[in-house]
Amino acid sequence: MGSANFLAPASDFVAPEALTVAGPIHALLLMPLLELTPAVVEAWATEQAKTRPTYARLCWRCLKVFLNWCAEHAEYLRLLATLNPARTKKAREALGKPAVKDDSLQLEQLAVWFSAVRQIQNPVVSAYLQTMLLTGARPGEVLTLRWDDLNTQWKGMTIRDKVEGLRVIPLTPYVAHLLAALPRRNDWVFSSTRTIRTPAAAPLTTLPLAPRRPLAPPPR
Repeated sequence: MGSANFLAPASDFVAPEALTVAGPIHALLLMPLLELTPAVVEAWATEQAKTRPTYARLCWRCLKVFLNWCAEHAEYLRLLATLNPARTKKAREALGKPAVKDDSLQLEQLAVWFSAVRQIQNPVVSAYLQTMLLTGARPGEVLTLRWDDLNTQWKGMTIRDKVEGLRVIPLTPYVAHLLAALPRRNDWVFSSTRTIRTPAAAPLTTLPLAPRRPLAPPPR
């Protein structure tokens, strides 16, 4: 936590200047808590909203949680300008509301999507995309699947959830069929001897998020 008077940086790592830009919260890190007033947070929110409102909204929410924690501990509460300087209407309005996402697949698009994905030459990429869509798991959760996570007897998959830890989801017959056809190079289900890229030359780890709810089996 560092000194009780400061929002201490989480790390002393300094990345090359040409490759990184300070995060939105960086401007507040070395500021004494007593100087972190609602007006300061509102001015910060207004400035950050000009260039990166989505990232700034996340930082603002984290800041509110941190200040709530401070308010629950006497040694930090006495250092706060108000009970929670970040919880202001002006800061919320300055950062705006998240835009409605419109990048989900529609039911009418599924047949075309599966047809295109099945034509991908790399079977690992094809199986990865279909597994992510059919299970509703996050990209990172699918990529970290190990062979030991597949329970073929009781038809389950153990997913490493970044929020809840481990959870088990159904291993449907079609997904089991996809995964059984993949080569077992090592412990990872989705492995490769090289960097896997999609036809659009985008790294596998940057593929868009699949719908969170499981879908019906793909059309034959």
